[in-house]
Amino acid sequence: MGSKVSVVLRIAPWLVGVVALGVVAVGAWLQAEANDARAEMAELYLAGPPAAVPVSAFHPSNDLGPLSEVVLTAQLDVAGARLLEPDDEAGAPALMVPLYGEEATLSDLNAPFGIALFTGPGFSAERFTAERFEALARARGPIGPVVTLNGRYGAVGAWAETLAGAEVPAAMLRRVVYPFVEGRRAAYLPASGESTIFGLCARIAGGLGFLALALAALAAQSGARAQAAARPPLAEAEVPVPEAQVRRSPVRGALIAFFALVVAAGAGMHLLPMLTPGIAAWDIRALDTVRAGLGTLATWGETRLTEALAGDLAALAVLGCAALSVLLVTMRLAGLRRRDDDEATS
Repeated sequence: MGSKVSVVLRIAPWLVGVVALGVVAVGAWLQAEANDARAEMAELYLAGPPAAVPVSAFHPSNDLGPLSEVVLTAQLDVAGARLLEPDDEAGAPALMVPLYGEEATLSDLNAPFGIALFTGPGFSAERFTAERFEALARARGPIGPVVTLNGRYGAVGAWAETLAGAEVPAAMLRRVVYPFVEGRRAAYLPASGESTIFGLCARIAGGLGFLALALAALAAQSGARAQAAARPPLAEAEVPVPEAQVRRSPVRGALIAFFALVVAAGAGMHLLPMLTPGIAAWDIRALDTVRAGLGTLATWGETRLTEALAGDLAALAVLGCAALSVLLVTMRLAGLRRRDDDEATS
């Protein structure tokens, strides 16, 4: 039992250290992906919004910008606005406002253009009142204030059930605009002082590094106690015989590093969104790249196994090399345990 503990203590600091390096590497890669996404978003922001069009002349194929951005001028039916509560506690509420053309009259109330859904992390019902819309209006129509809205064009999506429960007519849900409640800049650019994926990964790696040092110190103390316990009380002085240096195979280290990177990537993919609510949405979307990479790796393994079972020599060679690598790692661990057993009995 003692030899098993000794082997674990000897290997654990290296494994934790490799995992820490893997976390840093994955964090750097994810941050690079996030930086590319941020640069693309910054370019879109600097390019400016699409031209404003009245809802009566709007056509998605002609008037949408990148990421379905749109600038529409419409009458707002403030009297028909409804405050919608989210389906889950974590979501933000929304204000639904029917949209009509600039020239629409009260007789056109049954023929709306669509709706505007004011929602998002910065949404507050107190900020979007009838008085606020009147203050922003460029004109006043028979139905309500005429306002130009800048946002994204899309579908009701997750709000479909809530809107159905609020008995919103289906005719209003044909077109949906999600205005930028915090402004266009906030929609495209990250907030100042926002956390970064690499910063978080660096902190995690630092904690793992301290853990590796602590485990190394514990392993050293355990080894010293084991040697002291195995030494006879009146042992004669012996001339230490230097041990032959054993050439270490790089296969074990390479495999451990690879497996640690896979584990760190998988853990980061699942834990980062929960641990970092302040990270921008496009940072979190970079994790989809990790998920896709792991899925590709799994698909590749399944394909090689299928080809090997079908008699493909190349696939058999790949699986043979993988099995040999695992065997080398197992033999190395067995050798460490056997050496500890020999030291304990000598």
